[in-house]
Amino acid sequence: MEATIKDNHLGLLHKNTEIKVNDIICAQISGEKVVKRITAISGDKIKITDGTVYKNDVPITRPNLVYPDLPTCILNNDEFFIIGDNYKVSEYYIIKKSQIIGELLF
Repeated sequence: MEATIKDNHLGLLHKNTEIKVNDIICAQISGEKVVKRITAISGDKIKITDGTVYKNDVPITRPNLVYPDLPTCILNNDEFFIIGDNYKVSEYYIIKKSQIIGELLF
């Protein structure tokens, strides 16, 4: 999958209180701002095996990517799984709603 957002892309952040799957958000991660897509929400089951990301036991990435294995986890209340659209180079995170700065509007 190719990158959705290119370098020097100009967007607008909206402080949305309702975050849903497929929203593109900006989040604060360890002092850095990242732009990623919401891939799973509270109650969803996520695992990574042999580089493939599974959501509720359905693969959502191509196999054999370089992601480290992640044992099966169910996202708690106000937790989100985020990943970039360019799976070949993107990192993933499990974040809390409080880390979300806003939804990216184009």
